Amino acid sequence: MLQFWRRKGKSRGQSLAEFALVFPVMALLLFGLLDLGRAVYMYNTLANAARTGARVAAVNQNAGNGGCDPLDRTRWSIVQCVMDAGVSIPVQKTDIDIKYLGTSCVSRELDPPCIAEVTVFQTYTPFTPIIGDILGPIQLRASSDMPVEAWYP
Repeated sequence: MLQFWRRKGKSRGQSLAEFALVFPVMALLLFGLLDLGRAVYMYNTLANAARTGARVAAVNQNAGNGGCDPLDRTRWSIVQCVMDAGVSIPVQKTDIDIKYLGTSCVSRELDPPCIAEVTVFQTYTPFTPIIGDILGPIQLRASSDMPVEAWYP
């Protein structure tokens, strides 16, 4: 029974050497997955912010000052609603682009429909040094468009 638990001298330190070889690869994979998760989260937040801005732009064309209170439509601001939806990353005013596409946008008619397009940009930088050096900063862009339902004000 004693012989069964006794280790041979030749394999001493082998598991430590194997661990030293495998650990950096496993750590890089783990942190790479965390970076990928952060990038997906940032893109999802940008897409949600762009969608929120397009919804507001479809019924209220105020891009300037105001809030994003759902009960007070008269004070809605496209920019503020996008910033509120993207507060976790955070979205700044300079990251938002609002356009109205179509010939009917100038005459403020709804037939043919005028399309409100909101685009939100953000730069993603991985926090893992090796992945950050290989990829560098990545420009993420999310866009959403909806037909204008009503001209306001």
